[in-house]
Amino acid sequence: MRRPLAIIAAGLLSLALATPGLAADPVRLTGRMLVPAAPLAGGTWGIAFDGQDNLWAGHISARTISKLDPDSGRILAQLGPADGVEGSDDIAFDPVSGDVCYTAILTGNVGCISPDGTQRTVTSLGMGVNPITFSDDGRLFVGKAFMADGIWELDPVTGDATVIVAPTGVPGMDVNGFDWYQGFIYGPRTGTGEVVRIDPDVAGGDVTPVVAGLDPPKAVDIAPDGTMYVLVDEPGRVYEFDPETGETTLVADVPNSDNMAVDSRGRLFVSGGNDGAIYRVLPNGDPVTISPAGMSAPYGLAALTDASGREVVYAADKFLAWGFDGLTGQQRLRTGAIPIIDTVAADDTNLVLTSFFTNAVWVWDPVAQVPLATYWDFALPMNAIRFDGDLVVAELGTGQVVRVDEATPGVRTVLAQLAYPLGLAATEDDLWAADWATGMLFQVVRDGVTLDPIVPVTTGLAGPEGLAVTAGGDLLVVESLAHRLTLVDLGRSPATLTSLLTDLPTGQAAAPGMVPHWIFDGVAVGPSGAIYLSADGIARYELHD
Repeated sequence: MRRPLAIIAAGLLSLALATPGLAADPVRLTGRMLVPAAPLAGGTWGIAFDGQDNLWAGHISARTISKLDPDSGRILAQLGPADGVEGSDDIAFDPVSGDVCYTAILTGNVGCISPDGTQRTVTSLGMGVNPITFSDDGRLFVGKAFMADGIWELDPVTGDATVIVAPTGVPGMDVNGFDWYQGFIYGPRTGTGEVVRIDPDVAGGDVTPVVAGLDPPKAVDIAPDGTMYVLVDEPGRVYEFDPETGETTLVADVPNSDNMAVDSRGRLFVSGGNDGAIYRVLPNGDPVTISPAGMSAPYGLAALTDASGREVVYAADKFLAWGFDGLTGQQRLRTGAIPIIDTVAADDTNLVLTSFFTNAVWVWDPVAQVPLATYWDFALPMNAIRFDGDLVVAELGTGQVVRVDEATPGVRTVLAQLAYPLGLAATEDDLWAADWATGMLFQVVRDGVTLDPIVPVTTGLAGPEGLAVTAGGDLLVVESLAHRLTLVDLGRSPATLTSLLTDLPTGQAAAPGMVPHWIFDGVAVGPSGAIYLSADGIARYELHD
């Protein structure tokens, strides 16, 4: 769980902080939480009930698993890496041992939590492990989805794996959230729009389609009385289906969806996926919110003025992009049209988005919600901004800050060579870049002239990530590893630093094998001069100096 933002009280805060070592006027910062994140941060993906009808939910980007009261949504316990647990994509309950077991899609691990709280790793099948289920007598089945395919039976004690359905490597052949019933596995094959039945005791799994024409199916769950449900598309639709006839009957519409679980009383619950929500479906089909939707974990931020003259702050939220009124916090945009985004930057009325996971940079129209240009030829783009009509991109793969003219995208100018380029900020004529690994901040362009060599502005920063220019022409930097927001006064030589906010919920450790900074901790300055900060949501501040 991300640490609470201790410096934000209910309402307004005010800090007066003098620049260390200088007889200067104090810097005053006033602010408030503009938009809080969802109570279940990190998205809510696979869900399952244990033997006591407690609801368990997995949160991938937060790297946690929660145990919930299914009636109130109250978090009873939350486990993460410090407990030996990695955030899960899917969860299942072992009816024999009482263990709650999960798949960690990013690390490839299959883990189990015993009723006494002991955690263990059963085995690792590699990145992409996803659906998981148990037979009534405790046989454990795990599959890969989205990143790969294949289904295995695992010995829950030794971890020995037996192939049930061999991986094909063919897109769309994976089977996602599946369930067990009377000797068979039932699950959705998203790429073909089918529900399939799999016999684990026949060579090759004997995969048989039983329902077709779904657009597309996400998960299958089966109630204790044998009622079979399939979850389709986003926003979600839940159908009851008959595997013998292939007929489907609409049960419910839910706002957003990823997975399902049914408790011992036959009550159906749906997870919201990207937005962290959980719903219970009433017998009449109405969804009741158990845990509300919201941002999973805001990453990069950008603020610009829309056509109506309002300032809108945009947040990259990995699987979603959000837009909120910069003054009221009213939601203006929610979309999953651009996948797995990490940073967002203002580009006149458009946005520049990056995704290191998909290795892409987009110029994106937030009104039409369409990409205006897409670039796949960067080497692990960590961040990108618009500068003097060109794109400037921080590439982890090369360690370079590069400049690209969109008219001639194949032509790249290397502006800087850094150990871990991440933070970027610019005015019309000046450009700065931060090195996350060395803690150094550099000026790369001054008065429109590219500097060679680049000029250090300050050193000793602890994991600098988000970078922005204040209305007064100074820099703000999120020192993620020190959990603070720092003002870099460029009007003094050498530049001086003022700690503006401390104890921020930044610097979350990365999942094994992922980029070390993990979640990009962002800061942005809007046209109004307002400062927006990723902080268990989006906080808004005013700087007075």
